[in-house]
Amino acid sequence: MKKLLFYAIALLSVATVFSGCKKDEVVDLVPSISVTQPEVYPSEGGTYTLSCNIENALEGMALEASSKDEWITNIVVDGANVSFNLTMNNSPKERNGSIILKYQDAEEVRINVKQESGENSYTAISESGTANCYIVSTTGKFTFPMVKGNSTESVGEVSSMEILWKSFGTDVVPESGDLITEVYCKGDLAYFVTGTEFKKGNALIAAKDKDGKILWSWHIWMTDKPEDQVYKNNAGTMMDRNLGATSVTPGEVEAIGLLYQWGRKDPFLGSSSIKECIMAKSTLDQWPSSVNPATGGIIEYVIANPTTFVKNETSSTSDWLSSADGNLWKKEKTIYDPCPPGYRVPDGGTDGIWYKALGGTNLFYYTFDSKTIGANFGSSGSGTIKLTEEENCWYPACGIHSGTQDKLMANGFNGSWSNTASLGTVSYCLQFSNKNKIYTDQKIGRSDALSVRCQKE
Repeated sequence: MKKLLFYAIALLSVATVFSGCKKDEVVDLVPSISVTQPEVYPSEGGTYTLSCNIENALEGMALEASSKDEWITNIVVDGANVSFNLTMNNSPKERNGSIILKYQDAEEVRINVKQESGENSYTAISESGTANCYIVSTTGKFTFPMVKGNSTESVGEVSSMEILWKSFGTDVVPESGDLITEVYCKGDLAYFVTGTEFKKGNALIAAKDKDGKILWSWHIWMTDKPEDQVYKNNAGTMMDRNLGATSVTPGEVEAIGLLYQWGRKDPFLGSSSIKECIMAKSTLDQWPSSVNPATGGIIEYVIANPTTFVKNETSSTSDWLSSADGNLWKKEKTIYDPCPPGYRVPDGGTDGIWYKALGGTNLFYYTFDSKTIGANFGSSGSGTIKLTEEENCWYPACGIHSGTQDKLMANGFNGSWSNTASLGTVSYCLQFSNKNKIYTDQKIGRSDALSVRCQKE
């Protein structure tokens, strides 16, 4: 009996010992994810791979990876490896994004992804001077200082950039990948990127403050580099095309170019036809309604509203300004001059380039080409009047934007502004009239929008 009692006590002791053993405790080991955080990735972008370590992995469970950043794409998980693609960073600022890793009940891991800025990949286009217009003749990424026209004066504190409009100068609307595709700002510099395929056309880009107000805008002229043409009688040297034109071929609509109210730096669209007055298409679906001088007749207004036409119905010699100012364009290039670096709006009147080149006469008779609607004042032109000995010096006559009616009109007529103001509200221009007259020192109202052909400084 004593032996049985001894064995019972012994067995109870052993059971007690085993009941406190860790073997009887059920411990669930939770998976965890670890990964070495990457360094900054290059601005060029490309495909990269992260190697992850999953502790306490569970059979049949797969790692998941995702990102909310549009520039982090094509995320693929292969076991514990995560591959992804980074698009090229065209911005002058560093990118910061993230990839989120998930695995069953493991704590979510956020991997910071940094990409270098693309600042060093931009080409400066202001080396020959600052201006309100820059010529671009190739695809690429470009930068220029955000200053007021032909000056070093800052436009102010810029928070953002915007593409206001793009146009081929035809009846075709540019697509998102045409002409200018991206715009940025950093510090006192503006940055823009062209489409991958070079196409000719024009764009207007603007710098805005934190409240969205336009501080300044610039015309980007995408064309083959214009040629210089020496005019007769030592009158001066001019471009071979109108400002904004992407062709010099007689009869091509792309040779018309852009139109300007006198003294304004920002352009309006010309016609998309040489036969009719139909405004060219652009990415700006609805241009703002015109305003009268009482509303928009000050320089501060048109700077902040570069796409708004100022209409003055009072007379044919009207001004878009509420108080006339003949100093907005001058022989010495101003900050409102619309021409690119090295050029300016030409001299007019009896001291002007056309008056001098044509021998000091203010009126000539010339029968325009009825098919191509314009006149060739070069050596190959059919008329006897020659501005230059260059073979082709094409001046299209495809209308003006009327300052009193706010519409394109007068097909078969044309005007080309000079920088020379006359008394009151008029300035001098070269004018084609009635399809057979050429005035070299005509005076018309500054509210009309005419073409500009730039003179070399």
